Amino acid sequence: MKICLFLLTLFFAACSAKVDYVRLPDFTQKEFSIVSRNDENRLFVSNKNGVYRFVLLNALGAPIADKELRDGEFKSLKFLPPNSEQNELFLGILEILKANANTAKVKTSKNIYEVSRVS
Repeated sequence: MKICLFLLTLFFAACSAKVDYVRLPDFTQKEFSIVSRNDENRLFVSNKNGVYRFVLLNALGAPIADKELRDGEFKSLKFLPPNSEQNELFLGILEILKANANTAKVKTSKNIYEVSRVS
């Protein structure tokens, strides 16, 4: 029984791992075009009081991800499956915003994304 409790604790600790990220001044909304392989998606990023919200939509406008980054932890805001690769992409987007770049490539553990700022 103690082993099961220990493994369960270890599992939840791994799920709630915090990430280091860039803190930027508040902004209302930024829009990006995200291209990978044959997909082109839209990403909307907002920052209010140090809380970043990422909404990723496919070409038809259906949500792929709706996450919030608060105090170094990602939290899904909708009933969408968790995806750690999206977290890597969103952290790369914060780096693009920090560098004030209009285009860049973001490499995650599985893909390379071409990112262009729309607004």
